[in-house]
Amino acid sequence: AADGTIGVTYYDLRDNTSDPATLLASHWLATSPDGINWTEQLVSGPFDLAIAPNALGLFLGDYTGLTSAGNSFLPFFAQTQPDLADRTNIYALPLSAPLVAAKSARYSYRAAASQPVVPSGEWARLIGENIRRQRHHFPDRFGPDLPPELLR
Repeated sequence: AADGTIGVTYYDLRDNTSDPATLLASHWLATSPDGINWTEQLVSGPFDLAIAPNALGLFLGDYTGLTSAGNSFLPFFAQTQPDLADRTNIYALPLSAPLVAAKSARYSYRAAASQPVVPSGEWARLIGENIRRQRHHFPDRFGPDLPPELLR
């Protein structure tokens, strides 16, 4: 981040249970001001990884990343959803660095689960252009339920 804070996102199974029908995973952000002391924040989850598509193993996709804007982080990640016809979604979720800087022991701090961001303005326009371009080249990969504001 602009203030030198280091950020790393990852998936974790710490919320999994002994129920063999599910595999609970969560997406986390760990931050550090110095690379030695780290604090975690729950980005999203838990969600059931067991319902992810099977592509020679459970597969959320290749769509995971992390960037910063000023002192905030923006994780970009995939997670499953209960709709088995469309098993995964991609999310971008801005997180403020001060939220992450709370004191915590390992695994003891959990922020409230965040809601996915609905894109607007220039971001929505760029996403819409990309969707239209991809839809043209790969019409079988897009369902009919895309938000209309992204398809203008």
